[in-house]
Amino acid sequence: MSTSTPNLFMTVSVQFDLPIDIPSSLYHAAEQQAKIAYIMTLLNTGK
Repeated sequence: MSTSTPNLFMTVSVQFDLPIDIPSSLYHAAEQQAKIAYIMTLLNTGK
């Protein structure tokens, strides 16, 4: 999992870097990472 997460982060960053300015891309990338971390926490808590 730890190997796929940076790849996902890079994909999101590159994807948002092109159409939007850097501050917005950083915000969206961080928001995406926060959602993933939150979901992973819920899944781990449920088990």
